[in-house]
Amino acid sequence: MSNGLTLPRVLEANAQPEESKVEGQGGPMVGPEARQQAVQEDYVVVLTTGPEDGGNAASRALDLAINMLAMDFRVTLFLFLSASRWAFTEGALGIRAPGYDPVADLLEAFVEAGGRVLVCSTCVKTHCFLPGFDDADPNLGSLSRWARQAGLTTLAGMVLDGRIIVV
Repeated sequence: MSNGLTLPRVLEANAQPEESKVEGQGGPMVGPEARQQAVQEDYVVVLTTGPEDGGNAASRALDLAINMLAMDFRVTLFLFLSASRWAFTEGALGIRAPGYDPVADLLEAFVEAGGRVLVCSTCVKTHCFLPGFDDADPNLGSLSRWARQAGLTTLAGMVLDGRIIVV
């Protein structure tokens, strides 16, 4: 069963009326001013859970992130701890939480909508749980084309510069 989450449906469902409101310094902003502020906001969604919960946390985090992209927020998904597995080509295959599209499809939709995926460079080797992973062995899987390794200093800088949501 799918929740029908596709980018066109998300965009259509989240189309904001001209009178959309965003809180500003002088109270609520209305119309184009609200949209301009929304476009300037950067968010980091930090996902720490891998497939051990059947993809539930990943599905919810990606659902949130895709909807935020549809609302013109800039969103980076930072994969940390066991969630680093999602960054690998084999990592999300066959994982689907009840009521959601497969995690692999949600990741693709997130990237296609303009989302950026970073994965903790230490966690890639320590917590990804791909048996026998070794950088020197190309047969054991590789990072997905859309995933970039980043250190915790990158995450710290993003947290200080933007807004963070931990899932």
